[in-house]
Amino acid sequence: MTKVVFDKIALSIVEKRISLSFLLISTGWITLFLMVTGPRAFPGLPGAVYLHDLFFLFNVAFLGTYLVYGNSIKIPFNYLTGLFFLYLLLVITIPLIGVIYYQDYVSWVLGDLRWIQIFALFLTLYYGYKERSSELMIKHAERFIWALLIFQIPIILVQALILITNFSPPFFMEYWYPGGSGGYGYYGQHIGRFAGAMNNASGLALLGGVGFTYSTLMIFHQPKFRYFLLFLLGVSIMIAAGNRAMLLGAPALAGLVILIRLAIQLKIKKKLLALVAISVPTLVGLFALLYHYNIGRIATSNRYQQIIDLVTGQATFHQISGRGDDRWLRPLTEAFEHWSPIGTLVNSSHALNHLPAFDSYFVFATAQAGPFIIVPFIILIGLILIKGISNYLYSVKKNWVFVLALTVPLLISSFTQNTMTGMAGRSMLALSVLFIVAMMVQRSGPSIKYASKK
Repeated sequence: MTKVVFDKIALSIVEKRISLSFLLISTGWITLFLMVTGPRAFPGLPGAVYLHDLFFLFNVAFLGTYLVYGNSIKIPFNYLTGLFFLYLLLVITIPLIGVIYYQDYVSWVLGDLRWIQIFALFLTLYYGYKERSSELMIKHAERFIWALLIFQIPIILVQALILITNFSPPFFMEYWYPGGSGGYGYYGQHIGRFAGAMNNASGLALLGGVGFTYSTLMIFHQPKFRYFLLFLLGVSIMIAAGNRAMLLGAPALAGLVILIRLAIQLKIKKKLLALVAISVPTLVGLFALLYHYNIGRIATSNRYQQIIDLVTGQATFHQISGRGDDRWLRPLTEAFEHWSPIGTLVNSSHALNHLPAFDSYFVFATAQAGPFIIVPFIILIGLILIKGISNYLYSVKKNWVFVLALTVPLLISSFTQNTMTGMAGRSMLALSVLFIVAMMVQRSGPSIKYASKK
């Protein structure tokens, strides 16, 4: 029966002379876009079904057709792809083991099963670009980032008007925040922070971090107007999200990578020197202005001093506010003492929802399954970063810029947010692995042409 369906799809594609790879690519990106920032409610759909689920059905149809009729369905398998597939297997099966172990909490694993969609989209885009150039994939990925960021702006402006002027929310805001409270704060704004169309401020900060990191690394090679514009867009979105970790971490890590590359090359262009001379004082002044008016919660309480005290050994987790005992250590204690010997097994945020929100994926994953999820995640992220940085330092391929632009903000966000429980974080991880796999298959990538040799 299934093969009959795929036969009909294949026949229709041939009759209309449509490229199957085109269908895989187009439906893959559209579905991924809706997964990351699509509406959380839509007329005629039940609560647990989203708009991207409907588009995902097209993905399944075209992917199934390719698997039946494609020339080759092999995927390069090495330590990186093997670890990625292992991580996917663990985050899907451990919650299911928890349901069997407790004979309850079936509804808690629905979000974990959406990892299957991420894996299917990974295959969809991989097979779509397999016989096409790496340059085309990078071009589409850049447009994807632009589309995600630009889409947030009108939603953020509406949320700002709601905060400042008691603006009456337009009807389309109900699709993302049903009733005003179906998500983050009131229609996506809370304590001066905004969530855009991401349903939470941390997801918006992740997008801003991706745009900022990519544009910063590209400006270093090609100081073009579009990258400066993307830089401003990324910074603006990070400020709107009010995520202090991203506001400090993304510039620090991106700057560190650039400094290392400069040290290796031992050459600095005149235009780059002029850019640094202009941008550094501007950024310092901008930070001082933001700190003075506490825009993006930059100056909230004494959190930065507490971090310094923690790092220098002058304070412990029990003494710092925001994170620490109640929000980081207590969940681990309760998970191991009151659930199973290795943790809650099922979604730890649901299992420990009587505790203050422990906004850290490292805490979330450890409380859920001890070392069995968090250790593969750390190794996977570490390998991606090592491979991305090492190749970026000695090559000028855009693939590696994208790998870093996706992975650096993902790592930063994971420290202070449950990033990998959302579709945005999951999508960024899958895309970073996809770019590396594409480099393995095609052994090339679009080179970055320097804007000036001076």
